[in-house]
Amino acid sequence: ATTAHPQWDPARRVVVNAALVMTGASPHVLLLEHAPSSRTRRVIARLPRKRLPYVHSFGLTAEHVLVVEHPLTVKPTHLLWSNAGFLDHFRWDEAAGTTVTRVDRATGKEVRHHAPAAFVFHTVNAYEVRGATVLDVVAHDAGIVDRLRTPALAQEMLALTGRYVRWILHHDREQVETQEITAAPLEFPNVDYARAHGRAHDAAWGAATEGDASGLASHVMRIDTRTGEVRRFADDGFVVGEPVFVGRPGGAGQGDGVILAVGGSTRGDESRLYVLDAATLDLLATARVPTTVPLGFHGSFFRAA
Repeated sequence: ATTAHPQWDPARRVVVNAALVMTGASPHVLLLEHAPSSRTRRVIARLPRKRLPYVHSFGLTAEHVLVVEHPLTVKPTHLLWSNAGFLDHFRWDEAAGTTVTRVDRATGKEVRHHAPAAFVFHTVNAYEVRGATVLDVVAHDAGIVDRLRTPALAQEMLALTGRYVRWILHHDREQVETQEITAAPLEFPNVDYARAHGRAHDAAWGAATEGDASGLASHVMRIDTRTGEVRRFADDGFVVGEPVFVGRPGGAGQGDGVILAVGGSTRGDESRLYVLDAATLDLLATARVPTTVPLGFHGSFFRAA
């Protein structure tokens, strides 16, 4: 079972992904890569685990794959002959904390670093600094899993309230250094992938939704990762999904472009595509459709051929 968040390495021109291998005598996290036109996968590493972590995404730099092993784990044999839901087999162990496994892409060697217990759906970006590897993530408490169950979602809109934190993995120590980039809640992070992936990034974008159906507060946000300053865009009565960064062709540098985000009306059958200035979040254009576009988790942008 591969993750839904493969990453493109433009320098090596390979797609990198992680997978959980639950069959056989040795369950493991599998890290692999392949050229986009190839059906042959190269195994970067196999990480044997008695209990497998739930892995949703991972960090990638030129040197390392970074696997977030939060303390929500499953023993694959417990899935056999069971009618329970997939996630019902997982167990949260707060005391175990979170392990960030740093895997050398050349040798497959793994080094484990320890962080406070947190649940991570989405990594923001990763890059190398002298003597350390930096991984930015959106971190949740364990309650996010239960809040995503169907009965809970039927009662109220899910609040997007993750914390944007930076984990610094010093190569000469086990414990992760944690920095909070901003206290503002968010999810669905995005960066200027073409210019910032694997490099220190100046800004990230995300979405936040708070409140309930009777009083939702939803907005797109831009986070300055150097100062923690947050800019917001909101349209009253609309709930926005993931912001997607689109770079300006021939742009001057990191963050030069626009943000695309889809918003759905809470009052009727209308949806809007917002085009925002990536630096200021000023509204540049709006496209409207007289129907409800289901609020999806993720979006993509493809240039015309």
